[in-house]
Amino acid sequence: MPKRFTKTLKQEIIAVTANAVTIEATALVTDIQNKGIAPRELDKCISYTEMLGIQKEILNKLKEFDSKRRLPYHNVKHSRSVFNRVVQLTRGSDLARSDIQLIKLAALFHDYVHGFSFSHSKLKHLSFEEQSAVYADKYGKKIGLSTRQRIVVYGLIISTTFSKPHINPDTRLEKILVIADLGGFINSSKDWLLESWQVTQEIPFSHRPGNLKQWLREQERFLDYVKMRLTPESIALGWHLALEKKFSVIKRLMKNLSYYKPYVPLVKKIRQTLPTAV
Repeated sequence: MPKRFTKTLKQEIIAVTANAVTIEATALVTDIQNKGIAPRELDKCISYTEMLGIQKEILNKLKEFDSKRRLPYHNVKHSRSVFNRVVQLTRGSDLARSDIQLIKLAALFHDYVHGFSFSHSKLKHLSFEEQSAVYADKYGKKIGLSTRQRIVVYGLIISTTFSKPHINPDTRLEKILVIADLGGFINSSKDWLLESWQVTQEIPFSHRPGNLKQWLREQERFLDYVKMRLTPESIALGWHLALEKKFSVIKRLMKNLSYYKPYVPLVKKIRQTLPTAV
């Protein structure tokens, strides 16, 4: 954590979430230094109507970005799906409504700049998640979130980092967002395979799995990772059953690539986008 925080402030931030151990949002750092971390009693609860407006505003902005970044997976459709899965996971929850709204806000912003570098930005040296967290904090301040809530949102977005093994969801809110982010596996097997292929298309060609069997093994490893991220909320919705079905599909495909005819055209497309088409 930056030395600009006192030892007491460091401890207070970590008590909110370990994933805000390094805060790159200058405005948030300044506000914490000047105002401290606001108690829960000062939390703002985003109303249902306000959240509808926020959802529309951010998704429209993401649509605008999509016209420039043109990513097959990390796009407005993915952000909308994550938002909707958060709604599913928190319906009837014992969580405070103000906390649920923070997860929704983080869902909208978690891939805000994924694959899209702002040429004028001073943040380009940061990860996509860190950049997205900074933009989310700017928005959170604008709508009147407390410093504590802004730390929560910052940590939520950082927790979705997939490429750094040392970053893991720390709080219950973060665990909900992460499984919502990974939750494409609750869709049909064909749709999930399509999404997995779309993710592969965003990987530089030289870094993709060498062939189809290696690609299938990577999907199996991904499912293992997801299994570790299942939450009580997702299990209550039966998501673990959907996950087991995907394990079964992958194992069958590894044994027989044409075991289910509707998969054959998709499998052919996947194979053609890998370094060795075997």
